[in-house]
Amino acid sequence: MIDRAVLRGAAAPLVLAAVPAVLALRFGGYHPRHLGWVVLGLVGWACVLAVLGRLSRPRSLSGVATIALAGLAAWTAASIAWADVSRHDAWVEAMRALGYLAAFVVGGALLANARSFARYAWMAGAATAVLAGGVLARVAFSDVPLKAFVAGRLDWPVGYAPGMAGLCLMGWLLLLGVGCSAQQRHERLRGDVQLAVSGAALAGAGLCLSAALLAQSRGTVPALAVGVVAALVATPDRTSWLVRAGATIVAVALIGGRLTQPFQAMFDLRQAPFTKGADEDALYAAAVDAAHAAGMAALIVAAALAVVGAALVPLAEWLRERVRDAEQRIGMGLAVPAAVLVVALGGTLVVAAGTGDGTPIGWARTQVDGCLHPPDTTNDPGSSSSYFANSGTGRCDYYRVALRAGAHHPVLGLGAGNFRGEYVRERTTREEPKVVHSLPLQLWAELGLVGAALGATVLGCVVLAAVRFVRSGPARDATFAGAVAALAYWTMHASIDWLWQLPAVSLPAVILAGGLTACVSPAQGRVPRSVAGPIAGGVAVVALALVLPVTMADAKLREARDPALQESSPGDAITAAQDAQSFDPTWAEPAITEAILWNGQGRSKDAATAAKRAVKLQPRDWSVQYRASGLIGLADRAAGLAAYQAARRLNPQLDAQAEAGTQERDGAEGAKATGAAKRDPDSLQQ
Repeated sequence: MIDRAVLRGAAAPLVLAAVPAVLALRFGGYHPRHLGWVVLGLVGWACVLAVLGRLSRPRSLSGVATIALAGLAAWTAASIAWADVSRHDAWVEAMRALGYLAAFVVGGALLANARSFARYAWMAGAATAVLAGGVLARVAFSDVPLKAFVAGRLDWPVGYAPGMAGLCLMGWLLLLGVGCSAQQRHERLRGDVQLAVSGAALAGAGLCLSAALLAQSRGTVPALAVGVVAALVATPDRTSWLVRAGATIVAVALIGGRLTQPFQAMFDLRQAPFTKGADEDALYAAAVDAAHAAGMAALIVAAALAVVGAALVPLAEWLRERVRDAEQRIGMGLAVPAAVLVVALGGTLVVAAGTGDGTPIGWARTQVDGCLHPPDTTNDPGSSSSYFANSGTGRCDYYRVALRAGAHHPVLGLGAGNFRGEYVRERTTREEPKVVHSLPLQLWAELGLVGAALGATVLGCVVLAAVRFVRSGPARDATFAGAVAALAYWTMHASIDWLWQLPAVSLPAVILAGGLTACVSPAQGRVPRSVAGPIAGGVAVVALALVLPVTMADAKLREARDPALQESSPGDAITAAQDAQSFDPTWAEPAITEAILWNGQGRSKDAATAAKRAVKLQPRDWSVQYRASGLIGLADRAAGLAAYQAARRLNPQLDAQAEAGTQERDGAEGAKATGAAKRDPDSLQQ
């Protein structure tokens, strides 16, 4: 029988690993109505640990990081006061930051010993592998597999393809560390269990890598390079790690053509309305077949990798001895050349997907050029072979505006979540991102020097913890190396994308960071209960006041926007919109929704009244002004025109944008969205 002590020790890591996986099934936890309850649960858990005396003193590395993260959460909440475009968005960002703070505290308290940390790392990797396997099984066997894709890229269940890819690649790095750790234990214990763990870890790594390739995120390429380097620096057995990484890369490369076919087939399907003589039904069937083939190929490869993973345990021992002999004969280490080979193999996945001039260097040059000189139009269909081959992006322009915004507001910043309004005024593209797509630049632009300094302090503590781990010697557990690699990956990817906004992707990184800093921190004692108790009580009250209103407001607005409710009981839909407004009096969206619903009932005066309220709530939001202008004009033409003129001032490209949007809608009318059935209206678009 399994020891009860082992079960108790595994319970907390299991729950911590399950939370992000559950959030992944709710659009990555992006929406407040999904995230709010998780934040309250994490805060409650942290408060209980504080009352029990489980928190480290601030003098430790973990304590310093906790204080800095708490300061960042408090500064984010304070920015509600100076957020001039949307106080609601700043409110949501404060709730998200509070959740990450609570996760960091819980991770530091529960994963402060090596055994608990290792358990969480392999459970987090296993949870990601199960999620990836379930997604691939749905793609392989579902009658409507295209529901899992957007524009040919796998985005289900997270709702954002780069987020899905990032989650899977973090799982890949964690599972490679788990496999190497099984290798270490087998050499000491010679148990068959470790053979099974090694096989399962490699199979899971294959599932994660296949799902990541189906998601086709260009941001994963530099992030993965950073993660691989971190893994090679941190792992005690580079030979074993390289063999396992190489095995998964080669296996997935063998089916690379299958994994890129869904994108190609769905590209053809999207272009069908614009192609003379195209047979949409035949193209739809071809896209379904391509998705089925890709999912089946990935599952078969994972099964094969399970066998390979078990065989790698004795093989790696034999290979390590041969590598040492070769290094002694040639007088140099082989880890660096082998690492270059692994990275090159990974590059072939990108090259095989139809990139640039056929080389990784050419691909990188194309991406940089596309960032610096984005196309004039958004939603460019791009390459028909692979999303990796596309180069159009406005992110360099996002970064330019963010740097400038921080320079103009160096102390306070724009206010959390308020980058969109600044970008629309200063942009040179037609894009309208809600966030900067870079966590460091987001902190600088939205929270100023204070936010950037606090974020840098947290990062510095985590980096120092990783350095201490690497210096701990060759006896270190390879599971930790996988965690360090996953953290390095997340840090890089979050620096060029908006992963911070997706708790399903970011919570594992935050929990790992909390556990790692706690594990390597010298013992400084615990915070006394007499001090921690009152603080925990105050934090709990603040959390309830911060989280509940915005969570309920988002839930009520979602109810009001339910087409079924609007059709069956429009009065109840209007009431739900009014309830959302009462929960969050700073938010214009409930008022806009109420106005639209009143207009649908033929009550133009009530619609105009609600629309005017929306304009008063967010007068510097061009979108609110623009949408409200027509509704206001139903009863007050002059006021409606004034709202439209305000929208034009806030968005200099409004007239051209409206004309282009009309043309795009007319051209796409009658087409099947991505060849899939109707998608949930909550699908993430940034």
